[in-house]
Amino acid sequence: MFSKAAWGGRGAALRLQVSAAGLLFVLLVGAIWAVSLWRSRADAIGRAEARAANLSLLLAGNVASVFERAEIALGETASQLERELAGPGIDRHALWALVDAGTALVPAISRIGVFDEAGHQICGLPLERCQKLEVADREYFIELRSHPGNETSVWGPYVSRVDGRSTLVLARALRHPDGRFAGVVIALVPLSHFAELLAAADLGRGGAAALRGPDLGLFLRSPPLDSMLPAAPSDDLRRAVQASPAQGSFRGRGSADGIERQSAYQRLERHGLYVAVGLATREFLAPWRQQALWMYALFLLFASCAFLIVRLMLNGERDRWRIQQFADELETRVEQRTRDLRRLAAELDAAESRERRQLSRDLHDDLGQTLAAARIHLGALSNSGEAQVREVAARVGELIARANRSTRSLAVQLAPPMLDDLGLPEALEWLGEEIERSFGLKVSVVDDGQRKDLSPEARSILYRATRELLINAAKHAQAESAEVEIERVGGSIVVRVRDCGVGFDPQVLAAAKGQGLGLLSVRERLAFIGGSAELASLPGDGTLATLTAPLADAASEA
Repeated sequence: MFSKAAWGGRGAALRLQVSAAGLLFVLLVGAIWAVSLWRSRADAIGRAEARAANLSLLLAGNVASVFERAEIALGETASQLERELAGPGIDRHALWALVDAGTALVPAISRIGVFDEAGHQICGLPLERCQKLEVADREYFIELRSHPGNETSVWGPYVSRVDGRSTLVLARALRHPDGRFAGVVIALVPLSHFAELLAAADLGRGGAAALRGPDLGLFLRSPPLDSMLPAAPSDDLRRAVQASPAQGSFRGRGSADGIERQSAYQRLERHGLYVAVGLATREFLAPWRQQALWMYALFLLFASCAFLIVRLMLNGERDRWRIQQFADELETRVEQRTRDLRRLAAELDAAESRERRQLSRDLHDDLGQTLAAARIHLGALSNSGEAQVREVAARVGELIARANRSTRSLAVQLAPPMLDDLGLPEALEWLGEEIERSFGLKVSVVDDGQRKDLSPEARSILYRATRELLINAAKHAQAESAEVEIERVGGSIVVRVRDCGVGFDPQVLAAAKGQGLGLLSVRERLAFIGGSAELASLPGDGTLATLTAPLADAASEA
C-alpha cells in the first residue's frame, strides 16, 4: 500500500483520471452491448414478420385455390343447365348425376344445389333424395335475381339447413337464352375444410390464423376461440387494413385473448376475404430475451471486473505488475493447453489411421486368405461327391467369392493406399467409383487442378468425412447423384459435397448422437488443425457440406 503522502497532489489527479477512464470504458461497452441487443431484437422481429407474411400468403393461396376449383365445378354445372334451359328444359333424370359429378371434382364441396327463379329447389329423380330447400331469403339469391349477369361470388357464412354446419356458399345465376333470370346454382363449402388448412400451418405456441370477411368479421380461427370471447377485429388490424387494403403487417394484441403477436394479412382479391396470421411475440422473442439476460449478467460481471481492475490500478504499480504477470501466465497456459489439444488430436487421428491400416491389412491378409482357402477346398469338394453336393459347393463358392471381393473393397476403403501415394483428389475419385458400385449413387468429382499440399492428418480427416457424407447421401437422402468439388482457396483446401436428396433439418442432426464420424467430430478435428465444417440443408432441397482445411507449407510437407 502507498503511504498517505503518495495520495496527495499528482497521485490524486492520476486516481481521478484512471477512475474517469474506467467509468467511460464501462459505459462505452454497455452502449455497444445495448445497440447489439437492439439490433438482434429488430432482426428477430423482422424474421417473424417475414415468416408471418409468408404463411399468410401461403394460406391465402390455398384458400383461393379451393374457391377457384369450386368455381370451375360450379361453372361447368351451370353451363350444362343453361344448355338444357335452351332446349326442352332441365333434364331431371340426369340432374343428380350432373350435380354429383360437379361435387366429385372438388373434395371441399359438400353439395351442389339448383334452385328456380322463385328460390325453390329443382329436384332430380328419384324425388326421395331431394331436401326441398328454399333460398329465396338468402342474400345471394336476392342479389343474383336483381343482377343475373354477375360472376360467381362467395357468400356467408351460413348455418346449413341440411346438416347444421357453418358453410360458405358460392353462387352463380342461371339465365335463359334471352338473359332472363332462371334461378341459381350454388356450391356449399363447409368452414371445417378451411379449418384444416389453417390448422396445418406451423404457428408455434400462442400463434393464430384466421379467415375473415370483407368487413374483417371473423369466419374461422385456428386455434378456435372460446365461444364466450369476443370475435371482433382488433383496432390494430383495422388501422393496418385501412392503410394497406391488399396486404400488410402489424404488431399488436389480439382483441379476444390479449396475446401480443406479429401479424400479417393477405386479401383474396376475387372474393374480398382476408387471411391473417399472427406469431406470438413471447415465443419468437424468447431466445432474444434469454440472450439479453445472459448479456446483462455478463455486463454486470464485466463492470464488476472493470471496477476491480481500476481499484487494483489505484493501489499501485506493484499490483498492476502482478495482474499483468497473472494475465501473461494465464495466456501462456491457454496457449500451452491449445498446443496440447492439437497434439492430442493429431495423435488420436494418427492412431485411428494406424488402426484402420492394421484392420485393412487384417481383412486383406487374414480374412481374405481364409476365404481364398475356403474357396479352394470347396473347389475340391465340387469335383467329387454327389451332384447335389457339387451344386451346393458351387453356390457357396460364389458367395465366398463375393465376400472376398467385398472384403477387399472394405479394406481399401478403410485405408486406401492411393490417399498417401497419389493424394486426396485421386483418392476421392476412387471413392466415388466405389460408392457408385456399392450403393448405386452416381458420384462426380471435380478438381480445380491446382496443387494442394496437405498434412497426413488433414488428408485422412477430409477423406473419411467425404466418405461418411456420401454414404449418408446414398443410405438416407434418397439421392440419385452427388457431386464432390475440390478447390484451393488462398492457403486452404475446400471440399464441397452436394447431393440432390430429400434434405433434412440441421437442428435435428445437431441433437442426434452416435452417428458414426459425425459432423461434430469432423468439426472438432478440423478445428484442431485450423479448419472448419459447415452443413446447409432444407427438407426437400438437398444437402451441401463444406469442409475446409489449411494447406501444409513446403517445410512441413518435406
